[in-house]
Amino acid sequence: MAIGYLSNIDLNNNQVKDFKIDNVTADPTGLAGEGQMIYRTDTNQMKFHTGSNTWVTFGTGSGSGTVTSVSATHAGDAFTAAIGNTATINPSVDITMNGASTDYINGLGNLITFPTIPAAYSGWKLDGDTSGNVITVSSGDTVDFVGKQGISCIASAGDELSITLDDSGVTAGAYTSADITIDAQGRITAAASGGGGTMTSWTLAGDSGSTAIADGDTATISGGTYLTSADISGTVTINHDATSRTDTTSTASPGSAGTFTSVDSVSTNATGHVTALNLKTVTMPTSDNYGDWEISDGTTSEKISSGDTLVVLGSGGIIPTVSATDKLAIVLDLSTLTTITSVASTAELIVNSSGNKKIDIDDIHLDQFGDAEADVDFGGFKLLDVADGSAATDGVNLGQVETLVAGQSLFKGAYDASSEPGSPAISGASNIANSVGDFYAVTVAGSFFTFTLEPGDFVFINNDIAANTNPAVSNFTVVQSGQSIAGAGSTDGATTKGVAGFDNASFTASAAGWIQLKDNSVGGTYGSASETSTITLDKFGVATTASEQAIAITASQVTDFCTAVDTCVADNSLTALIGDGTAVSYTIDVSSLNTQDLMVQCMRNSSPFDTVYLETERTSASVLTLKTSVALTNNEVKVLVYKIT
Repeated sequence: MAIGYLSNIDLNNNQVKDFKIDNVTADPTGLAGEGQMIYRTDTNQMKFHTGSNTWVTFGTGSGSGTVTSVSATHAGDAFTAAIGNTATINPSVDITMNGASTDYINGLGNLITFPTIPAAYSGWKLDGDTSGNVITVSSGDTVDFVGKQGISCIASAGDELSITLDDSGVTAGAYTSADITIDAQGRITAAASGGGGTMTSWTLAGDSGSTAIADGDTATISGGTYLTSADISGTVTINHDATSRTDTTSTASPGSAGTFTSVDSVSTNATGHVTALNLKTVTMPTSDNYGDWEISDGTTSEKISSGDTLVVLGSGGIIPTVSATDKLAIVLDLSTLTTITSVASTAELIVNSSGNKKIDIDDIHLDQFGDAEADVDFGGFKLLDVADGSAATDGVNLGQVETLVAGQSLFKGAYDASSEPGSPAISGASNIANSVGDFYAVTVAGSFFTFTLEPGDFVFINNDIAANTNPAVSNFTVVQSGQSIAGAGSTDGATTKGVAGFDNASFTASAAGWIQLKDNSVGGTYGSASETSTITLDKFGVATTASEQAIAITASQVTDFCTAVDTCVADNSLTALIGDGTAVSYTIDVSSLNTQDLMVQCMRNSSPFDTVYLETERTSASVLTLKTSVALTNNEVKVLVYKIT
């Protein structure tokens, strides 16, 4: 009997190897759906099912037959291609052009039409400027360009026609009073300098009156009053005549008692020319004539006399500078101020540039500065006169701190009692200061007043104790004074009690308080997967002997063994029936098992009760989902679920 699959099988793109199609000797009937395949061993034919009990032999159904043609195209529209005849290993390819005679094919393989190109070339016409004749040039004709009247036509090897002017024989250049010869086409055929020209006369005019200068006449330009003309190399120059006068150079910068010459009067003629300079000598006085002036700072004055030099001195950031243009500049330069390393308690001023005001440094307060942007270092000095803090982020003063901790216990550290007054010295003439509530833990044994201290003892301070006051024992409270950490003895009464006491029949205790069980020489591992152990215990529960034996337990020796196993299996498994004639997906409540670690098996709920396979999804710890490709009949499948622990 075949294995039943009630859902599709997905091979995830893997191959099916060494398999057979269903071998039959007759076409099956009553099948639902389409697409099944069989192999008829009696006729050696492969068949596929198209529904309604119809089986079709491969190669004989609708659409089957011989391939006679296969279309083939390309990206453009210039032609179509097809495979002709019966497709074989070497089929023929038929190509049909799709264009007209006026089309051309571009680089993309598409047809492009030239509507302006005539169907057949018939020729073109050549027309002149003035003759009125039109020459028809047909295909294959030759048009001859002939140069005339100084025009040359030259055809080059590159299919180019060059039309150029011929050389007229005239030398290129500039000609003065030139004789020019021009042909009928307007070209200069000859040129020479020095021609007679065609001018007959011209007019020379002055401020009043004029005269005609005929061809060959000479125009003379003569000088007038105080003007003289001269012809120098073909250029007429008109110069102003010099006049006779007396002139004396004067002193540029006369000093005290010096002299200089000044102009007393000027004589001119009717044309405005200077005819005489009347000069005189001026003598400077023997001393300055401004007397003196004073400079003052508002309190002290100083006279500045002629010849004195005024010196402007700078200080306190003021820098005076005399420039080359006789200007005195007074500049404020704060970088020249004297550097100080400390501030005096009074009379230290800071300048405020706003309104040119000043303030004593004592009058600037910390609260007027901005917030600190980094840690503030007081250099080891105290912060004095601090008010009580109130907010959670406020600083507090020493008085507040002492009030907050007054009366509370404060652990001050370890106390070494090995040598009185101990370390630290909490007693004796050189004692340290302590406050009520302070306490110390003894770490090294020793004496303290009349007490014997051991590690683990505590010394509490009852009252405030000042330094170097040799406090009395009444200022201290000793906890567990004279007690051992632990002890061991033959009886309860014989055991010195400290933190704990132990029976010496089973335990040992060292002087340092190290507690151990007595060695009964039974140490080791007893028992295994195949052996059980036998252990003898004394009245204190301490193992005194131990041995092991092989495990040999039959099921009959265990009370209700089979019942317990059945109960355990039942608690970790469940069964369910699925199938309602309609659904193809079923959910089963597995919340009692509360896990997705489930082993699932499905079987038919009727003969032959064989195993079947469904699509199984462990959806969650409480839901199991089963799916089929066709609907199951009522309660067709039983599902067995086992919890894997």
